[in-house]
Amino acid sequence: MALGYEKSVAELQAPNRLYHGTPEWRLEGLLDKGVSVKEAAKFQNGRKIQCITSSLEEAIYFTHHVHLMFGGGDRYLGVVQIDPQKLRKRTMEQFEPDELNLSSLVTYQSIPPASFDRLLLVDINGTREDMLDQSKELSEKYGISVVTIDYDLATKSFKFKERSKPEKKSSYGIPILGDIQLI
Repeated sequence: MALGYEKSVAELQAPNRLYHGTPEWRLEGLLDKGVSVKEAAKFQNGRKIQCITSSLEEAIYFTHHVHLMFGGGDRYLGVVQIDPQKLRKRTMEQFEPDELNLSSLVTYQSIPPASFDRLLLVDINGTREDMLDQSKELSEKYGISVVTIDYDLATKSFKFKERSKPEKKSSYGIPILGDIQLI
């Protein structure tokens, strides 16, 4: 496992929940409008669809690849956790297997943001310290629980994102490592 990434992402997965991921630049739209089929770019049976999965790991993986297709750079991903109990019966009944990924589902109907019970902000590069501020803002604005993590795609492990500790310096401005002063 990558240094400091001791936890499996499966530990964050809640039972009986569904997941949908989106790149950073679409996150506010997702939280405002829900999983909107109107804005989908994917089709199945000649109709627009959105992909949903019961696997948090899979949601992160596929969203990361969509992110790369659109020149993701140093951005992060958002994955909403959906409570199926908050969906209309008709919505639940219309889920179908994804023709390209049989472990995922597709929906022909939009999923309202009221069905989201948690948001995960996922930093693949582990470089976005500003995500902690974003996490707080999104939680306050949308009234949703937000978990912010650094994620290692290769090992499927994570660590909770923390602010870096400021570098200690001597009174002369020289960095100090532990009890050793670098000269």
